[in-house]
Amino acid sequence: MRSTNIVDTYFATADAHNLSCDARLLYLALMVYERRNLLGIITWNTDYIAVITRMPKKRIEKAREELAAAELLIDGGNNSWLMTQFLSHNPLKNGNTYRT
Repeated sequence: MRSTNIVDTYFATADAHNLSCDARLLYLALMVYERRNLLGIITWNTDYIAVITRMPKKRIEKAREELAAAELLIDGGNNSWLMTQFLSHNPLKNGNTYRT
């Protein structure tokens, strides 16, 4: 099991200030998503994300579009997405990286 420390001051920054609550929840869920690698590349599965976030699929898709519009997620094709700010929140030198 992975552990990730998330700094809650991230949502006080300008790029995250205008995100909806759904987009923020999805972003946090993706930070600790088990189908994410150390670089922040996610294997997207809407059904699985709906289970872990307890959100309807339509809300998840809308939140994902909002994160993509804010350039926090980039579509890599083949159901893979890149979290653009992931390494700034969880750098490779972080102790969590050595545990995985």
